Amino acid sequence: MDKQTYTVAGKTIDFEVHSGIVKGEEVGGYPEDVHAETVANIDSRASSFQRIFLNCTDGRERDIKNPGFKIAVRPGHRMTAVLTMKPGKQRGRYAYYYVHDTQRQYFIQSAINHCSPFTGVPTLLVGLAIPALVSLIAFVAGASAMTWLILIFALPICVIAAFVMAQIVGSRMNKTFRALPIFEEIRQSGSDPKDQKFAGIESA
Repeated sequence: MDKQTYTVAGKTIDFEVHSGIVKGEEVGGYPEDVHAETVANIDSRASSFQRIFLNCTDGRERDIKNPGFKIAVRPGHRMTAVLTMKPGKQRGRYAYYYVHDTQRQYFIQSAINHCSPFTGVPTLLVGLAIPALVSLIAFVAGASAMTWLILIFALPICVIAAFVMAQIVGSRMNKTFRALPIFEEIRQSGSDPKDQKFAGIESA
C-alpha cells in the first residue's frame, strides 16, 4: 500500500494505492456478457455490481466493490486500485483501476466528480444563494413590484449559471486529475511480468 497527496483544482486529495493479485470475483445484476473492456470513462451509478477480491502486496486481502460496471479481470491477474479520500479520512471511493496483465485502465467518473469542490448540492446552494441575497437586500430597501418580478426571473438564470460554472470547473479538474503522475507511475510499475513487486503473492 502506498499513500500520496495531491492538490487538484484547489482541493487536497489523499490517494491510497492497493496493488496485488486478483483472487476471485463476484458479480450481480448484469446482463449476460457485459464487460467494460474498452471503456476508459465509467459512471458508476447503476444497481449492478462487481466485487473483486485482491491479495495485496501489504499482505491484506481487500474486497473491492464496483457498482455499475465490470472490469475485465480474472483470478491471477495483477491489478492496482486507487482509493481517493479527503485528508484525515479512512474511507473514500475508488477512482482508478489498472490491470497490468492486459494494460487496461479504468477511470471512474463519478468518483472523480466526487473529488470536485464545486458539484452537486454545493452548486445548487450557490445558485440559490445569489438571488436570495439580492432579494433580501431588495426587501430591506423596499423594492417595487417590477424589481421583485426581475428577481423571480433571475432565480433560474443564477441556478443555470452555477451549474455551467460547475461543468467548467469539473472539466478542468477531470483533465488535471487524469494527468497526475501517480497514474503514469502505476502504468509503468509491474509492466514486466517478472517485476518483484508482485512476487510471492498467491492468487488463491
